[in-house]
Amino acid sequence: MVKLRVTKAKKRRVEGKGENERAREYEDIEVVFPKEFNEVLMPFLGQDFDLNVKAENETLTLVLTPNSASDTKGDPNQAP
Repeated sequence: MVKLRVTKAKKRRVEGKGENERAREYEDIEVVFPKEFNEVLMPFLGQDFDLNVKAENETLTLVLTPNSASDTKGDPNQAP
């Protein structure tokens, strides 16, 4: 089972000192894959991907395509 998880974060933004300090809140959505997929996913860690998302008939389809300008940190023999 794959889970979608929302994390909330605050990023401080300083515009001067003291009272002018502000925080910007934002949410990130993370996709959590089960451990059984680690062997398949590990070679892709550190790469940038283009993402295409479609929602049809209560089915969510995520397509990750390696970005051609991505930095490969996995197998050095693997083509980007």
